[in-house]
Amino acid sequence: MYPEMYSKVSVCSECGREIREKFRFCPWCGKACNKEMEISNFAEHIETVKANQRKMQIERAQERLEELKEELNVLVLQSQLAN
Repeated sequence: MYPEMYSKVSVCSECGREIREKFRFCPWCGKACNKEMEISNFAEHIETVKANQRKMQIERAQERLEELKEELNVLVLQSQLAN
């Protein structure tokens, strides 16, 4: 009648509570239920960190570019005033 009631049960390695083996994540603590999921989650986390680092590098480069533009404008004005 309810096959999920008869599915295998295991224990979460993080919180120790019982979970069905078909679960990908522990419903109690959220830990991945198998090594493949842990590796996949870690890989996704690394990609997110890398993307955030690239975004911050781009933002810093854009800020520095604006600073250099301002410095160049000052130099151009000083050059024009000197002539």
